[in-house]
Formats: sequence, C-alpha cells, structure tokens
Amino acid sequence: MGKIFLGLFELSVLACTSAMNKPYGVQIVKYIEESLGKKVSKGAMYTTLQRLKNKGYLSTEKSKITHKRGGRRRIMYCITDEGKRVLHENMQTMTDLFSALIRDSQKGAQLNLFDEKESIQGDSQSNIWTPFQGEGYQLVDLGRAAQFLLPSHKLQTELGESTVEKDLERFMFDNFGAFSATTLPTAGFWRNNQQKIVYDECRRYEVSFVGKQKIPVLLKKLADIAKHIKEDCIYFQAGQYNCLIFPKE
Repeated sequence: MGKIFLGLFELSVLACTSAMNKPYGVQIVKYIEESLGKKVSKGAMYTTLQRLKNKGYLSTEKSKITHKRGGRRRIMYCITDEGKRVLHENMQTMTDLFSALIRDSQKGAQLNLFDEKESIQGDSQSNIWTPFQGEGYQLVDLGRAAQFLLPSHKLQTELGESTVEKDLERFMFDNFGAFSATTLPTAGFWRNNQQKIVYDECRRYEVSFVGKQKIPVLLKKLADIAKHIKEDCIYFQAGQYNCLIFPKE
C-alpha cells in the first residue's frame, strides 16, 4: 500500500485523537486551537472528523448518559489501527523533512542564543510600549517570552518528596513570579543524542522576563530536569531564537 499524505489540519485532528483518551468534538477543537494558535471552525472540525471516519481512520463511541447534558450522550472519537498507521507514516515524513531542514541549516552560520547587537528590553529605562501608553490604562513591560517543552507523561516523575511538575511550578513562581502552561499536549519534535529526530506529546510552558540575567538560571533548571527524567534534551525558545538543551554528564 502506498503512502497516504494528509493535510496539516487532518493530521492535527488525527494526532489529537491519538494523544487523548476518546476525546469529543469540543475537546478536539480546544486542542487544535492551542496547537495551531488560531480559532478553528466547529463546522470545519466536524466535517474533517466525519471525513477521517469515512476513510476508516477514526471510529466513534457514545458516552454514558449524564444529568449534566440532560440525558444526551457525547460522541467520542477513537483512532483506528489504520489511522495509527497513516498517522505514523505522516509523522515520519515530517520528521524526515525537519531532520533535513535542520541538517541543512547547520551548514550555515551558527546562531547565538542572543545577538549582542540586539538589546533585550529591560537593559534601559525605555521600552517598546512607551508609544502606546494612553489615558485610562497603563502598560507594564514584561520583557520577552521564553517557551519550552516537557514530555507530559514524565511530569509526574518523583523528585524528592514532590514531583517534577510541582517542583518546576515552585521554581517558576520563586524566580519569575508567574508562568503559563498548556492544559492539552503539544506535538514536539527534536534531535536526540544519536542525532535522530524524535516525537513526543509535551506540555508547553511560557514565562516572561526582562533582561538576560535569568536565562542561565532557567537553562540550568531545565538541564537538571532533563537529566532527572532521563530525557536526551529539551526544546527551548527565547524571543526569536531557539535551541535544544542537552544536560552534561
């Protein structure tokens, strides 16, 4: 059987049903919106779900009757064995493509995490929001956002008397005061120590800070986490730059 290539939206829907436990339509919509960062039409979603079902990639089940829905059942979606095969083929194709792109990009000039010619907001008293200050509101500059991915299934790994998840939350509050995290998994691709591109379901964290001083603190913490959960590396992005954090032995 030849390879079947799905569009990005179809692939996202199929990956969602694979990552979640029998999701229903609204859950899938929220997952896709968080993953793609844009609104998704419910009509387009249900049309895609029906199309994937007609192709044999998805099956449906009815949920138990609950009083919350007035006795109405939800339609839950499950990925079939054929759907898993098609999803794996498409993911492998994307992995191969990303691997080639990364390999080719490494032939060019190596980028530093931050270009010294580009100042990070907070090194001076002025900020980019100054021209937008107006009557009736005040803008507080939070600096630039940093994002990183951690495997969702490893967040409950024990760490002392706590877990990786709870320990990281305390670290973020103590050092940055606030952070955000996705409630549904994000598809993450990265290169491991064997130079292979791997795929996992991850939680995406985001935190903002002014200046550069706290970047090494966050990088060290993520390297420690990677070592503890036996992860080869962790994807990290700050501003327009990104990297993979490999813990040292």
